[in-house]
Formats: sequence, structure tokens, C-alpha cells
Amino acid sequence: KTQAYIFDDVAAYQASTIVFPVGKTIHLKDRGADFEVIDGTGTATGNGTISNSNTSQSAVLVQKSTNTIDMYGAANGVNSSAAINEAIALHTGYLGASSSGYMLDAQLDFISGPCTGLKGQGEIDTVFNKAFNGDAIINNNQGATFSDFWITGDSANYAGGGMYMVADDSHIERVRITDTTDAPIILQGKTGGVNVKGATSNTVDDCFLQAASDGYAIRSDGVDLSPSPTARVFSRIRGGAAMVNFAGMNRAVL
Repeated sequence: KTQAYIFDDVAAYQASTIVFPVGKTIHLKDRGADFEVIDGTGTATGNGTISNSNTSQSAVLVQKSTNTIDMYGAANGVNSSAAINEAIALHTGYLGASSSGYMLDAQLDFISGPCTGLKGQGEIDTVFNKAFNGDAIINNNQGATFSDFWITGDSANYAGGGMYMVADDSHIERVRITDTTDAPIILQGKTGGVNVKGATSNTVDDCFLQAASDGYAIRSDGVDLSPSPTARVFSRIRGGAAMVNFAGMNRAVL
């Protein structure tokens, strides 16, 4: 296998006049990641696919289990929602995040797919600064786990909650969510008729949750009318004056 061609950063690759063989691996030092050269530039986003300004080629991020949102272009102090959502759509397994202060200019949508969650470097080390109206994260992926990061809501300028959980069997661990105008964690309730449950078998453990209004840390969006219990377990919740609003929850344990 031939050695990867190394560029210092994305700009250096985009300015290069080298026409590489298709399939050649290049390494972008600023992303800390390998990319593979392909023909054409039509699908380039600048995140997981980067076009060259001087050739009819692009470089596509090589998918590895260790990939992070930074490899897609998410970065400290930069609007990173587009890069992160692209990572969510393409990555298999947990996505990592560095110790950075990412700016969110749109909701992160964990769709039903191969990406199974997001893991930062620590509750106060990996920070997502929400700068839009709406909930910072929506999870539609069953079995996803979210851990070790901080969402801050900027309630003075933007409305919305922290995490809106739709899918079953989701887990939130060591997450800090502050300064939101709605509850830091919202669990979907009734989604249809009386035999349809909302988000079930969710766990929230060892989290610091504090809305700007000092209201509920966790609430249900809608009422679960299913005859089957909706198992939700909340443990070691910190930060809020009112911990959990159990209204609408068929079964929950604090």
C-alpha cells in the first residue's frame, strides 16, 4: 500500500494542482484524518467531501470506527451543525467529539441509521453552544447513547430545549444541559392512538440539567396512553429546582 500524501490543511489540498490517481489516500493534518481521492466535484460539501479548486477531483473522508465530528470540519467557535449532521448520516458507531466549543446553528438530527450516538471528552470539556430556536438535538435512533458533553442554550436570545428523545431504548449519561427555555430533556409521549407509546425504555443518569426558567429538568411531550408501561429511569439528576415532571408518563422511576 502506498503512503498517504500529506497536506497541512484543507486549503492546501484545495489549492493543489496535483492530479492524483483515483483511490489515492491523502492525509489532512488539520482534520487529523485520511481522505480518498475520487473523480468529480459535484457532491462536495467541504465537510466529508472536499473538492479541489484546480482539478476535477474531490477527496472523501475514509470511514473508520474512530472518526470524530472534527474530521468532518466541526471546530471550536465555528458553526458546525452541517458538518455534524453529515457525520451522523455517514458514520457507523459512536461519534467522538474533542474538547471544543462548537457552535450549533441548526438542530442535530440523529436519524434512524448506523450512527449510534455521540461521546464527548467530559461534561464541561466538550461544549455545544446552541444559537438557534428549537431543541439542540433530536434523537430518532433506537439504542443511541449520548455522553460526556455540555449543551448551553443562550436563553436570552434563543428558545427551545436541549435534547428531544423520540426513539426507544436511548441513554443519556454525564451530560450537562443549561440555559434552555424549555426542559433540558424532553421525552416524546403519545405518538398516535391509545396503543401507541412514545419514547420508551429511556435512561438518564448522572446529568446536570438546569433550564433558564429553573423549571423542570425532564418532561414528557404528550401523554402515553398505551396499556403497556413506558419504562423510564432517571438517576443522579443534578442542577434543577424541579427534577422531573411525571405528568403524561405511563411509568417512570426517579
